[in-house]
Amino acid sequence: MRIGSQPILIAARISGIVVLIRPFVALTHLFIALSSLFVALFRPFVALSQLFVALTLLFVI
Repeated sequence: MRIGSQPILIAARISGIVVLIRPFVALTHLFIALSSLFVALFRPFVALSQLFVALTLLFVI
């Protein structure tokens, strides 16, 4: 193997790895966006349940 063609092979290998990794990166971004959306949706329910627990504790004590 010649020394001159080695950087091209390394660059091709790195670009192939990047092409393989890119869908996984997109999937993780999608998963993070969905989880943050679920957290934003469930936050009012959590606040309501905490309020309910606080009210029941006030009435019990």
